[in-house]
Amino acid sequence: MEKILFTMFSSLFIIAACTSPMGSVGSTHEHATFKVFLDGKEFNFSERKYMVRDEYVHVEGGDGETIHKHATGVNLGFFFNTMGLKFDEQCFKTDSGDFCSNNEEKLKFYVNGVKNEEYGSHEIRDGEKYLITYGNENNAEIQEQLEAVKILKWEK
Repeated sequence: MEKILFTMFSSLFIIAACTSPMGSVGSTHEHATFKVFLDGKEFNFSERKYMVRDEYVHVEGGDGETIHKHATGVNLGFFFNTMGLKFDEQCFKTDSGDFCSNNEEKLKFYVNGVKNEEYGSHEIRDGEKYLITYGNENNAEIQEQLEAVKILKWEK
């Protein structure tokens, strides 16, 4: 019995040590900008239902393009979960449907114009620009979406 308990506690300690916990609210104050395109249409995060849903990270003031991060260790998956959405390497799930990679359409994630494979596990960092896009866009369409994110700027 003691051996089993020791193994369980050792495993929990290792798991806890390998994860990056979130800091307390107020441990940072950073901003990043983002856009999400699903089947070529921009998703509107400026709706009231998405505003200030969590004290750790949120969008606010009718601005659905600026992420306000108030705690260290916050990732994009957590940010979207606070709004009742889900973002991982396979799907972007909204209240109106699931957009999951398949043979014809793909979910793609870009950080500062560079394709990134972290998806929801990517920690939000100050000044970064995110593009999440789903569909069968060609390179020109993706470049247009990247340009739309590139011009976003948060003003202090």
